[in-house]
Amino acid sequence: MCPAPGGVDHGRPGGGGVGSSGRRGEADELPEHTDHGRRYPDVAVLNGRRQPVKATVARGTSYLAIDPGPARIRLNTGETALAAIAWPNTVEVAEDKVSGTYLAIAPRLGEPRLIWPADTDLGTTARVALTAWRRKLPN
Repeated sequence: MCPAPGGVDHGRPGGGGVGSSGRRGEADELPEHTDHGRRYPDVAVLNGRRQPVKATVARGTSYLAIDPGPARIRLNTGETALAAIAWPNTVEVAEDKVSGTYLAIAPRLGEPRLIWPADTDLGTTARVALTAWRRKLPN
């Protein structure tokens, strides 16, 4: 499913059964953002009432994806940029588990977020890792 031009799609799930999960975000038709690749998506984890849960969102490599780091890319009409959004469900003793029901994702900070269903078991660490936007994500 593709969002409206300039939108973000949560993409496909990944990593189930290995203690980490994630989504691939897709942004399309963003020709006005000629430096889009220098940015990371703006992401929040939301509960069932679509309110933010307390989670740390950090840029960087995760178990599921290598962060290629920022680089200048140009997106023309119809082209797509990709970013990985991943979270480990690590559980530490005597801590409360954090989970979400939705991801709110925007192409970059300050732009409107789209909300997508995504069961997120953040374990007790409540950490989410993001990669930079790229045309293709490294393996």
